[in-house]
This record gives sequence, C-alpha cells and structure tokens, in this order.
Amino acid sequence: MMHRSRPRATRVGWGLVTVVAVVVLTACAPAAPSSTEAATPRPSVTPSPSSSSPTPAPGTDGVSSFVLPDCAELISDAEVQALTSDPGYVSLPDISEGLPFLLEYGFGPVAGDAFTQAAQSEICGWGIKDSGIVDQVLVAELSDAERASLETALADSAFTRTVVGESTIYAHHSTEGIAPLYRWYIFQGTIWIANFSSTGYEGFGDAALAAVLEANATA
Repeated sequence: MMHRSRPRATRVGWGLVTVVAVVVLTACAPAAPSSTEAATPRPSVTPSPSSSSPTPAPGTDGVSSFVLPDCAELISDAEVQALTSDPGYVSLPDISEGLPFLLEYGFGPVAGDAFTQAAQSEICGWGIKDSGIVDQVLVAELSDAERASLETALADSAFTRTVVGESTIYAHHSTEGIAPLYRWYIFQGTIWIANFSSTGYEGFGDAALAAVLEANATA
C-alpha cells in the first residue's frame, strides 16, 4: 500500500509474476476498441447524502485536508470476497512496488503524469498470490485542471465514456492476446479511481469510490 503526498519516490520491483503479468497484459491492449468493447453499465455508488462530490478545502498549512483511506479501509476483506467469491483472493501489501511498471505500461502518458503529479495518491491491490491474477486500484486527488486535461486525452482515445449518477467512467477492455486486461477510470469531483484488472471483476472501483466519499463526508 502506498499513500503519499506530492511527490515521492517509489521502489522498483514487486512480485515478479504479477509485474510481468501487468507488463504483458498492458502490451496486448488494442489500439482501438471493437464494437463489443463498450463499457458495461456499472451500478451507481450510493454514498451518504452529505458525501457527494467532495471538493476538499486546503488545511491551515496549505496541504489538502482530503482524506484517502488506507487499503484495508478502502475495500475490506469482506467486500473483496463479495466481489470475487474466491477465498484465495487476498490483499497484496507490496503492490506499490510495481507502480513504475504500471506507469510505463498500464497508463498512457497523460494518465501517468496526472497520477504522479496528483496532490495525493494511493495504490492498493488484491489477487491470488504468485499467480499474476490481480485487481489494482489507484486513487488520486486531482485539481480541476488535471482532471480536465486527462478527460480531454481520454475522449480522444480508445476508451469508451459513460455517465452513471455523478460519476464519469472511461473503460477499455481487451480480451485478446495472451491474457485479458480490463481498465476503468472513474471520476467524481476531485476523485480519480483507476482500476486495472486481469479478471474483469467489476465493483472494485465502485467500492473504492464509496469508501473515499464516506471518508470525506461532512456532517
């Protein structure tokens, strides 16, 4: 788990099987989606009434007071089991060591810059150890300008766009090549959730968004 403020170096190397899987899977992503790759409508997140689209106010020291939950609070073990129905699916605490590979092969250049330049960011992962089966969730706090720049780039890419409630979702899925790769980017207010999956399990990004909204709810 990595939870940081701008900027911070990240160690290279993490679980070789999973890192190699990330590299191979992202290298297989097609340049443009087929007609069958449109984003599947995702269920709307239902945060508490006071937690909608938070816009964090700066703290007294000029640092954002926006709260990013730890990985265990972002998606609980019980939620992981509900999403996967697989008792072998567990938290991968060393997932952050694969971030340099993900930035190079998973994100495009604009998305990678947005994540590394975010005011705050965090990376969490769950999967089956030593198998290459993994779901990664990256959370970042973006400025309005950073979000606008990233959405402009996504609009001119192979990602498909849907709007569900207050969330804007971009998706790109590839089921060809050596192994499948599923990607979702979810935006709501200043929140950006990036969900990379080798399984296609839906809901990790939605669960993460709900947790962030709850953590930043005001009375």
